[in-house]
Amino acid sequence: MTGTSAEEPERASAESGPVSPAETNYEQPTVSASDVDIPLDALIPLDRYSKWHPQRPRVGPGRALKLWLQNSMNFNGRASRTEYWWVMALLAVLYLVIPLVVGNLANAEAIPQMVGVAVVIACWGILPLLLSVPTLALSSRRLHDTNRSAFWNFFYLIPVTGAVVVAYCCIKPSNPYGVRFDPVLGNPPVE
Repeated sequence: MTGTSAEEPERASAESGPVSPAETNYEQPTVSASDVDIPLDALIPLDRYSKWHPQRPRVGPGRALKLWLQNSMNFNGRASRTEYWWVMALLAVLYLVIPLVVGNLANAEAIPQMVGVAVVIACWGILPLLLSVPTLALSSRRLHDTNRSAFWNFFYLIPVTGAVVVAYCCIKPSNPYGVRFDPVLGNPPVE
């Protein structure tokens, strides 16, 4: 029988080299917006939070501290303004108020001088080092909630003005477009 076998078309295409799309009989399908069932609000810019990506809830100081400690190594997701600012208020107390009170007590000789020096060194030297990563994680999540990248944390490297820039960004209200930083899979923030 002298007909063509199934191997001949494969051999013919292998001999002629790769086939360009113009040589094929296939037409590229075209899709218009009327052909696809897309809800209308998917085409409209996101101007409010959806039920799938709700705004982060307001929290009190105890809940904010708990979330901060639970998500201390989590740079994904978002953090609400209250969650961020309650932790910043606590850190301000740790860094400023306690050393000043203990230093004044040590100067008034109410406590031994060495105890006062040890507390001041702990609050101004050791605590910032220990809490820097959890605080940067919280700052990253807060920046995500305002639809900014965590790379804005690099402004902290600029003395004084960098911290002011990041604080200004963290004061801003939540932005609905910040949902792009919500983790789809993997490491969601602990609720």
